[in-house]
Amino acid sequence: FYGSACIVTPIIVSIPVGMTTVSGVVGYTDDSANKSGDASGNPFQVEIDETTDSAGQNAQWRRIWLGELPGNGVEKFSVPLDAGIKALRLTPVNYACSTEIGWGNPIVR
Repeated sequence: FYGSACIVTPIIVSIPVGMTTVSGVVGYTDDSANKSGDASGNPFQVEIDETTDSAGQNAQWRRIWLGELPGNGVEKFSVPLDAGIKALRLTPVNYACSTEIGWGNPIVR
């Protein structure tokens, strides 16, 4: 999965019932012009949110992980999921045009 951080559009993924963990990596894509932080020079942040609602506009989301991307690097994550989770939302927290974020090696158990 990947998205541009200039237009902050979350990636929403439905997951099967009974999953307890999500893990993977997140970082800058090879095509990202900006790989050093947000528009103010702060480390770039991304978050994972979960919901027990059906994924959609009215879903209530709760942050379960906040990560900082190292310059030109990737961040590993392994996050426990609460019971009854139906969807995950992956989104950048910061605004920074010409930044592309990639989420990779996703495993949901």
